[in-house]
Amino acid sequence: MPTSLLAALPGILTAAREEAEQAKAAAAPLTDAEGTILHGDNLQALAGLLAGGAAGTVGLIYIDPPFDSRAEYAATVTVPLSDGRAVDITRPAYKDSWGHGGIGKLSAADASTAAYLAMLAPRLILMRELLAESGSIMVHLDWHVGHYVRVLLDQIFGRDCFINELVWRYGKMSRTTRRFPQNHDTIYFYARDPHRYYFQPVKGAESEYKKRYARRLRGDKLYWGDVKESTDRLIAGRARKRVKELGRELVDEDVLFDFTSEFKVQDDVFYDISIIKGNAAERLGYDTQKPEKLLARLIEAACPPGGLVADFFGGSGTTAAVAQRTGRRFITGDVGAAAVSVMRARLGVPIRALVDAAEAQVIDAQVRVLDGRLALVDFTYRDVSAVAAALGLDEENARKLAEIHEAEPLALAATWTVSTADGTEIYSGPVAPVEGPGAQVEVSDVFGHRATIYL
Repeated sequence: MPTSLLAALPGILTAAREEAEQAKAAAAPLTDAEGTILHGDNLQALAGLLAGGAAGTVGLIYIDPPFDSRAEYAATVTVPLSDGRAVDITRPAYKDSWGHGGIGKLSAADASTAAYLAMLAPRLILMRELLAESGSIMVHLDWHVGHYVRVLLDQIFGRDCFINELVWRYGKMSRTTRRFPQNHDTIYFYARDPHRYYFQPVKGAESEYKKRYARRLRGDKLYWGDVKESTDRLIAGRARKRVKELGRELVDEDVLFDFTSEFKVQDDVFYDISIIKGNAAERLGYDTQKPEKLLARLIEAACPPGGLVADFFGGSGTTAAVAQRTGRRFITGDVGAAAVSVMRARLGVPIRALVDAAEAQVIDAQVRVLDGRLALVDFTYRDVSAVAAALGLDEENARKLAEIHEAEPLALAATWTVSTADGTEIYSGPVAPVEGPGAQVEVSDVFGHRATIYL
């Protein structure tokens, strides 16, 4: 029986490979997952995607899994009221603690980390199978278990497939006086094939020479004809280099410097991207939300336009949102109901439950034809106390929910969509054209509960 975490690692990996194979053997094929939100265990999602033929198709996997921080995280929904006030209702998102896991005679801390690694390892094994030959994976962690996860990645992907250890220095304020402030996360970047992976260098800063020759530039280019009388040694050196490259003497329209392609390349430490500020427009109230600028840098560097990006710990949906915005396709999902409701509101795409289960209808709603259009005129919870309990709300937040439900229940309705009888979406919004008999209305609340009304 292992008595240390290091001694437990080989057994964790062996069990993970067996668990991954068992998941694949039991998986039902999962197809048409692109552009949807997969709600459920991501081990089941990964195995289903492989069974559905998705092996070797993903250009970039980015995951921001739990960090084994032993902390509890929350998601906050802001409910705007008709009098101009806004009420924040906070619900639990997930607990980042992992128990013992039944692995050896380990200390409580090591046992928790062992259970965490036992969760993550089979998922990493299946993620590798999803990657295209030109694909790569980025695993976002911090100081808690990053060093152990890197050992797993070395074993699963191969040490020769390691590309970068990226440091995101996020600039959070700290008043600690007993140590240096912990002010960065780490992103481990591995390729499926170290000789074939896609990568596009990222511009970090302008070349220092651009400012030096700013008055002589036409656009971002410095032409020989504009500086041929110069005594600048750098100009002379670049001219000799261009003559050698071209195999002839220079003419006036020959370019000495093209600063669209000559720049300082972004290195492996990101200093220029901060955490999401409290008043930022992109802030969604999800505790572990990452900034879009960070994901844009990673996705644009490691996945070609039109490529497929996957995130199996989808959280607030930043990866999918940035993939959409930058012209990539996406697969995303999460096991947490809070995360799924945040993603659905952000992305506006369907949810696919990985386990078929009848969703308890907690909403009663009515629509009515007003001036030739449908309007939502009533919204109530069948049991507001049961909704609060299902959401895990504490006493204060349960009270807020009950007060809104009593005074202005329509404020709790987030979206509603009118569809034809076969499910084709017609309209989504506060009002919709009347589309005749057989249409249906799906109403969603701010927490992601849904109810269907047939017209």
